[in-house]
Amino acid sequence: MYLSLVLISFVFVFVFVFVFLFLSFYLSLLLISFVFVLN
Repeated sequence: MYLSLVLISFVFVFVFVFVFLFLSFYLSLLLISFVFVLN
């Protein structure tokens, strides 16, 4: 029971970090394209 809880929390943290990195990458890409369109 305890081991499964730790595994679930680990997977949750991993998914959260992955989504955060993906969003930051996507936002930076969007910002760069926006700047290129303005110039």
